[in-house]
Amino acid sequence: MGGKLAGLLLLVFLSGCMTVGREFPVTPIKSIQQNVTTQRDIFGYFGEPYRRGLDSGYETWTYSFHYY
Repeated sequence: MGGKLAGLLLLVFLSGCMTVGREFPVTPIKSIQQNVTTQRDIFGYFGEPYRRGLDSGYETWTYSFHYY
């Protein structure tokens, strides 16, 4: 019984420290220019997006990083 409780407590402890996504630099954001910066440039700065989607017919890329 004590081993199961210790395992459960360890699981709860470890689940409290996790990350979602990956860190990315914010400095290149200032250099992004509409109709100048290419998709290749963006991927070079940040890598592949966390999620891709469509909004009003436009392709969207989502980059995120969360530390819990």
